This record gives sequence, C-alpha cells and structure tokens, in this order.
Amino acid sequence: KLRECYVYNNQLDFEALDNANIDWAGNSYFKYSDQNLILPILQSNDGTDYTFEVDYVYAGITYQWYKNDVLIDSETNQSLSFPISELGYYYCLVNYASLPDLTLQSETISISTVGIEKPGTFVSKVFPNPTREYLKIQLEKPLENNAFLQLKNITGNTVLSQSVGNKTQIELQLKGISKGIYFLQISNGEDTFVQKIIIE
Repeated sequence: KLRECYVYNNQLDFEALDNANIDWAGNSYFKYSDQNLILPILQSNDGTDYTFEVDYVYAGITYQWYKNDVLIDSETNQSLSFPISELGYYYCLVNYASLPDLTLQSETISISTVGIEKPGTFVSKVFPNPTREYLKIQLEKPLENNAFLQLKNITGNTVLSQSVGNKTQIELQLKGISKGIYFLQISNGEDTFVQKIIIE
C-alpha cells in the first residue's frame, strides 16, 4: 500500500492526478504541489489590444488573472484581453475544487514600453516549494549588481527584499513569515522572474 507520495515541480496536472486513483485528500503524506508553469499563448495583437490564452483546459477548473500581483476583477476566463498601453506583468492561476492543494500558474507575461518581454530565464531552480524555514534559488549565472528580489504576499505587499547581484545561489530565511501563498519576484533590470511560493 502506498503510504507516502511527494511530487513537486513536475508536469502533473489536474487530469493526471484525477486518473491516479489516489486519495490525495485522505492522507497527509500525499503532496502534489507545486508543479511547473503552464504557458500563456498570445492569440492576437491588433495594434490596440493584446489577447492571451492559458494553454490548459479541463472540466471543472476555474481561471483567475492577475496584474502586478493584484487580482483583476471579473477576469475569470481562459483568455485575457487588455490595451497594449497597460504596462505591467500578468499571469493566470488555475484551480480545481476537487484538488484544492494544487494551483497551476501560468508563466508571467511582462508588458513594457518595448512590447512583450520574455519571462526571466536566468533562474534555473527554486526549492523546496512548498517550504517552511528557507528557500534556495539557483541562478544560471551571476546577475548584475543592481539585481534584486522581492517576496510578496497575495495582496501585493512586500514581506522580504534583498540584493542578489554577483551570486549564483541564494538562500532566503523565512522564519517569522506567516504561512500562505507568496510570489517570488527577481529582476535583473531587463527581465523579471516570478514564481508562486507556498510557505507551510
């Protein structure tokens, strides 16, 4: 009999978990969050508006779009349209009531004065996630001295910030930070990396 199962940062989605025939909710030693980011796809750019769509569909799931870590009221569809002049970063969280511990997150869409920016690709690994006391961040290469990170709660308030220049590995001490969902944001002045973090 399977007694423990931990699957993090993989490609599991709601369909795979549903079909696993495992009572995820009935055993506290079964964990399946978080998984890898899903892709937002640019559906159209008519010169006035962008339209993005999350590349994931499954019966019973819900969508919620965010801008700059703030929930966008009424934007609960698979796609999101907004004027190209609305600068900032956007992402979508996907939930499924039958598997409440897992929230799928889209990659972040960054809109600047030069157009659509690619999500930050300078972060190779963030672990453990979920976590309790610390978080390790592995970078592809040392960043510029002006690079910095922020840990924000779901209301957009910064609970931790520090410089990350000239390092390839960072360890954040999380003692004293309340349990909940947070967003790790790392900026090197050109790109921004964003990932959801769960503190248990």
